[in-house]
Amino acid sequence: MIPYYLSSKVVSYNLNENRVLLYNSKIGDAFVFERKDVNEKKINNIKDKFLKKELLNGGIIVSNESDLNKLVSEFKKKQESYLKDKVPDIGFFVTNECNLQCSYCIVNKMLGKTNFDMDINTAIESIDYFFAEYRRVNKHYINISFTGGEPLLKFKFIKDVVDYIDSKYSKNFEIKFAMNSNLTYLNEEIADFLKKFRFTIAVSLDGTKFENNKIRKFKDNSGTFNQIVGNIKFLREKGVDLNTLSLTLTKENINMNVGSFMNLTKKLGFKRLRVEPDMTKIIEPRLDVLANKIMKFEKIAKLFDIELIGYWKKPYYNLFLKRKNLGMAFCSPYNGEVVSIQPSGNIALCIYDHVYIDNIDNLINNKKAWNWGNYLRKVEDFWIDNLKSCDGCEIEGLCLGGCHVSKSNLNDEESEFMCDFYRTMTKKLITFHSKEIEK
Repeated sequence: MIPYYLSSKVVSYNLNENRVLLYNSKIGDAFVFERKDVNEKKINNIKDKFLKKELLNGGIIVSNESDLNKLVSEFKKKQESYLKDKVPDIGFFVTNECNLQCSYCIVNKMLGKTNFDMDINTAIESIDYFFAEYRRVNKHYINISFTGGEPLLKFKFIKDVVDYIDSKYSKNFEIKFAMNSNLTYLNEEIADFLKKFRFTIAVSLDGTKFENNKIRKFKDNSGTFNQIVGNIKFLREKGVDLNTLSLTLTKENINMNVGSFMNLTKKLGFKRLRVEPDMTKIIEPRLDVLANKIMKFEKIAKLFDIELIGYWKKPYYNLFLKRKNLGMAFCSPYNGEVVSIQPSGNIALCIYDHVYIDNIDNLINNKKAWNWGNYLRKVEDFWIDNLKSCDGCEIEGLCLGGCHVSKSNLNDEESEFMCDFYRTMTKKLITFHSKEIEK
């Protein structure tokens, strides 16, 4: 009989006096056990063959540490095989122009302040190329997104793109459209268009009136709160799907009354709220202040029956996903789910990224099918088996390196803060949800 031991990568959290949560920091699968059955070297009384197999596949128990390397290698091969027959959804980076001057704007920091817009020919070339590829791999459910800058400043462009897709491809594909917007540039025609094509809209609002107007300002320094809230109500009356409200926490709004903002979120009809820290100044405010404020959102969101999301929550969510469903990287672009078409025709992993997979003109002119070999060469350094800087971290396989675009623009102190932030939030979420985890 082969003896099995706890992997050296196993992390444990006490849920209460009697129960303990175990997971492999590299792989992520979580299991709950009676504390009396777990010691530093092994788990006692594993009689169920199915459970033993699950524990082996989850990297909880091993016959030797090389078993873990084999598991990670197998996951990588499966991910590569999965991607070979996959063509990603596309997002259009419409423009970097915006009618606001938000203090934390990541677009300005990443891409500069010189305005550039996508032209319709680049968009149509991209659409025809990718829909031909969707047909080739028999993909019928397609997500198309628009972002910027403020995409609605280029409404004619968006309308022309959507009309083209609808007229040429809607009979053979099920297509969903989405957009991120500050919702300050709106009229009757835009509202009717968004309703007609069943757009899903994510809206930004950075607090109640006092906090929001310190951060989200028009170019003349006037506040945006009344216009944003008014347009949310206007689109609600039109029946447009406003599915997510987004809030960025900065030093200017960290002291907001969470209950008041949650009440506003509920009154505006949102069932989902995204809360993120200011990634351009990650070390402001202090870690304990930031973490405690976000946990206050977590607690009050539960009372208001609002789903609270954020990248800081991803390691916690990933605890309860099997590795085969988790992918090998932190976000959907790095897992091959979506790419961003830039105004230049470059195909980027992320809207804010300078990592380009290819260029649409190159693909068309050389009659090249979508080749994930290019993708793999760009991203494999960010997959869990190659993240050497993360090796030994207690959430390395759950966090998967965090947001690589953000980290590439942080100095060493800021990068370490970001890692501490993810670790701290994961621990706090496990503690807060311990009763649910136990079940």
